[in-house]
Amino acid sequence: MTDKVGIALILAHPGHELRVHHWLEQTKPRVYLLTDGSGGRQPSRTHYSKTVVDAAGATQGAVFGDIPDGIWYDSLLARDTGFFIEVLGRFHRDLEPFDDVQIIADAVDGYNPMHDLAHAFGTALNAMHGDEHPLLCSAAIPHVAGKVELDLHLDAAAKARKQAAVENYLPLAEEARRILEQDPKSLENEYLISQNFDWNASWTPAWERIGRDRVAKGLYETCITYAENVQPVAQALIREGRKSTGVA
Repeated sequence: MTDKVGIALILAHPGHELRVHHWLEQTKPRVYLLTDGSGGRQPSRTHYSKTVVDAAGATQGAVFGDIPDGIWYDSLLARDTGFFIEVLGRFHRDLEPFDDVQIIADAVDGYNPMHDLAHAFGTALNAMHGDEHPLLCSAAIPHVAGKVELDLHLDAAAKARKQAAVENYLPLAEEARRILEQDPKSLENEYLISQNFDWNASWTPAWERIGRDRVAKGLYETCITYAENVQPVAQALIREGRKSTGVA
């Protein structure tokens, strides 16, 4: 082991790094992307994120958009916890050279199951590293509940670089427009928050309500639910993380 300190940023989808673009420039973390952003129907957008991460001076982690969205969703529907634990192992092995790791993950937001699972991965990895630091979160969408732990105001130059990065990320043009409408200051302020999410409690996130509605309308044959698909996987990940340190 070497005396090294690492910062790991665990995100569900390519493009989420834009939400903390200047923080990325300042801290130069190791960035992990669970999916490729394809949604099962669109091309991968991982290469756009590679450009952003490289330009910020950050590095790509061992899991960086190499697993298509469809594989994640199929694995959730199949409740294939082994798949998720194998990916957790890839994270863990990649971070082994670091003695001390601060982990930042997507916040639980109920907007997308992968956002919520990124948080579960972060929780599990934090346990693997002894919970030495509180897990911090970057919210992929505006107005997510949590305690603000870092409030970063961008100067004119940093704001201009962030705006250019957003404008160059062509597949997210419409999403960026919606976020700016909801949070006009998102180009000049960046936040990291903490959350105290209870993975054992019952919950019906917005993404589940939308999925059930689409099943009822005949648009989907089935849908992912929190209780049947996401919660068991999250709990298995967290158990695996605690097991590695001997914590039940």
